Amino acid sequence: MKLRSRILVVILTVLGIAAAAGAYVLSSTSPCGEVEPPPAAAERMKAVVHQCYGSPDVLKIVEVARPTPAENEVLVRIRAASVNPADWHELTGTPYLARPAMGIGAPSSTRFGTDYAGVVEAVGSNVTKFKPGDEVFGARSGSMAEYVTKRRSVDRPEAHEHHVRASGRDSDRRRHGTPRGCGTKDGFRRARRCSSTARRAESARSPCRSRKRSAPR
Repeated sequence: MKLRSRILVVILTVLGIAAAAGAYVLSSTSPCGEVEPPPAAAERMKAVVHQCYGSPDVLKIVEVARPTPAENEVLVRIRAASVNPADWHELTGTPYLARPAMGIGAPSSTRFGTDYAGVVEAVGSNVTKFKPGDEVFGARSGSMAEYVTKRRSVDRPEAHEHHVRASGRDSDRRRHGTPRGCGTKDGFRRARRCSSTARRAESARSPCRSRKRSAPR
């Protein structure tokens, strides 16, 4: 065997061993640990956590410390929350290639949930756009809880759409091509554009409906 072939075999062998070791490390799952109780002096709230990867059986409702908003954050009392595909991936730790970001062996963030809708409970000293009592929605890690803190980049929906935002229908609408401002306080100025875009999206999903049969000559 030529020297070049031997070197190639050695390199491939080393790469194979490294790939197998990496796959083993990424796919390994640590056992579920105990949830640390919050400090005695801290205000408490209930939240959903998972100390390890697995099925929904690893989810627990426990008491944790209630967050305090920073100067550029708002404290939101959760009224509604939903589960989306990203939450499922974080719960199961899949795909394994994403575990360096989610946590190797165990989740780096034990809080669960992303999408939420709620009411502003308190605001930081630098927040001027929102005030307590405003209805808002958004995305924040750990939304399956009584409260979350969020930077001031949250949205303010119409009252009748408030709890629908957390159900995932808003993401369905964006996926189908309707602008995000449709049906919100952007209101009348976008109504015509929203309507025409929605019709184009519907035609794209069902092209047969958009074809008109030509009249016989």
